[in-house]
Amino acid sequence: MAQLLAKIEEGNKATHRRMETVQASLAMVEATVKNMMKEQGEFQKWRPETEVKVSEVAEALKTIQAKLDQFGPSPSMEFLPDGEHMKKGVLISAQLEIPPIDATHGQFRHHFC
Repeated sequence: MAQLLAKIEEGNKATHRRMETVQASLAMVEATVKNMMKEQGEFQKWRPETEVKVSEVAEALKTIQAKLDQFGPSPSMEFLPDGEHMKKGVLISAQLEIPPIDATHGQFRHHFC
C-alpha cells in the first residue's frame, strides 16, 4: 500500500511540474502577443500621416505638370498621334503619375506599380 501511495505521489509531482512548465510557456506566449500588438499599433500610427503626405506630393506633381503644360512642349519633346507628350521615349504623364494608395500592393502597400 505504501508503495502504491509513493507511486501516486511521484506521478502527482511529475504532473505538477508539467503544469508549471505549461503555465510558464503560456505566460511567455501571452507576453509576446501583447508586445506584438503594441508594436503593431505603434507601426500603424504613422501610416495615415504618410498616406496624407503621399497624396500631397501627388497633388503637387499634378500642379507642376499643369503649370508645365501651360508653357507648351520643350524642344526635347515630341507629340504623339493621340496628343500625349513624349520625352526620351517615356510618356510625360507616365513619368509623373503616382498611383492611388488603393492601387498599390503588398502587405503594407509600400510597393508602387
